Amino acid sequence: MSVHRMASAYEFADRLIVLADHRTDAGFWQAGEPVIRLPKAATEDALGNAVRRALSEAPSVVPATHWKEHARVRATLAQAAGFRSWAPFDRSARMCSLQESDSGVLAVVPMRHGGTRGPDKGFHECPELTISVASDASLSAIGAAIRRGLTLSHSPSVAEAT
Repeated sequence: MSVHRMASAYEFADRLIVLADHRTDAGFWQAGEPVIRLPKAATEDALGNAVRRALSEAPSVVPATHWKEHARVRATLAQAAGFRSWAPFDRSARMCSLQESDSGVLAVVPMRHGGTRGPDKGFHECPELTISVASDASLSAIGAAIRRGLTLSHSPSVAEAT
């Protein structure tokens, strides 16, 4: 399966954030705009629409951000999500990677959060928990798959807050 577009969905105690992931000219993916903020109780249709928008509005390829500029980019994205810094993403979010393939499948890949320090830090894919839906499925079906993926994702801080 060749991934040609990606986005990420984050769940916090009070909101959902969907943002596009941009493929860089260096071949890796980095977070980017659009950043779409939804209430946690948003409908599946609204969540599915946010994902479709993030996937369709992201540029196909962007220049790679130099590592010295990455903090500034993340701060801009965090502000668009309604936070003062990127810290809530690192510390208290559940996350799913949303990977659209050339074959018309949207893979919702739950992530496991390994904390903010040490060899296991950051988010890690749980491919065994992947939920697949057709890219052209209804907004409601896409939103429901993402909600299920977020439920399967793990972040102790959000789990305790919900």
